[in-house]
Amino acid sequence: MYGYEVTITNRILLLLSTLFTVFTIGLIMFLYPLFQFIHGWYQFFLNVFLFLLFIAMIKVQKRSKAGKVVMIINEKGFFDQLSSDAEQDKIVVWKNVKDMTLQEHNNESIIIVQLLEHKKLFKTKPSYLKGDCIHLKLPKHIGVEPKELLRVMQHYKKYYELYIEDKEKEKEKKKHKKNKSEN
Repeated sequence: MYGYEVTITNRILLLLSTLFTVFTIGLIMFLYPLFQFIHGWYQFFLNVFLFLLFIAMIKVQKRSKAGKVVMIINEKGFFDQLSSDAEQDKIVVWKNVKDMTLQEHNNESIIIVQLLEHKKLFKTKPSYLKGDCIHLKLPKHIGVEPKELLRVMQHYKKYYELYIEDKEKEKEKKKHKKNKSEN
């Protein structure tokens, strides 16, 4: 599936992994000249310790750079994987979206998606659905600015309204004309 993916990166973990990397490399550079004076079991344990430290540094670096996909936006709609009780495989189709707005208060950003008919979309009413609106609370460590995310969502919705909906209406008209001509 093609579309715009929003990921969360943990900036604190990235900072800690950078500091851990600098510490590990500094420790190796500091201890390397001492290897000529250390022999026997001490040298063996020091080598094992530095090797394990180096492996841990690589794992922490890989983990800090990998982000978690929290939202997929495409021409059909969006998958909300951000909310805790969202249905992970349930797409919110642009046809069911009335409007989208952004609210910011107390350093929190919430995208409010107004739905036309939430009963068709959800079997049970999730807690992040307030009235006919989905409240998407954006975490602070999201990989995109909230205004940019809202802009992307609005552009995909406009694209859907202009192109996809028109194509569906044309197919429906052709099908209707074909049925009338057969009768």
